[in-house]
Amino acid sequence: MRQVYLKPGDYLINEADISSVTTILGSCVAVILWHPPTTNYCICHYLLTGDESRQEQGGRYGYWVLNEFRRWFNNSRVPASDIDAMVIGGAGNVQVSALAERFQVGACNHRLAHQFVVQAGFHCRVPDVGGENGRKVIFYPPNGQITVQRLN
Repeated sequence: MRQVYLKPGDYLINEADISSVTTILGSCVAVILWHPPTTNYCICHYLLTGDESRQEQGGRYGYWVLNEFRRWFNNSRVPASDIDAMVIGGAGNVQVSALAERFQVGACNHRLAHQFVVQAGFHCRVPDVGGENGRKVIFYPPNGQITVQRLN
């Protein structure tokens, strides 16, 4: 079993032989989808929401990667209500909160993740978003456990 560090823009879809996945978040968001009976999972670290109309592709963009996750779980025929979702990150600060909403990257990122989870019908087990602190996240795919540490 190996340990993986998830860099910004990276994502994994049900990779085998992984004991833990670690990532560090500021305004970025990590979304983890985990199916307890099968231990199937997806995890991403996206930087920006992206724009559906421009069809931006890649793990850097929330719209793209979250839709890839939805497609993967749909193809695996797992009912959405059986999937645990964990949404972490999306920090901001006082200076950013004075900007127009579209420039508040952390807030836009976690709003997209929340909308995605609700629309897909997943069960949000861990919502840890917003605030001014970054987070260190460690996810353990074999058992679905997660550790979130606030950073100064």
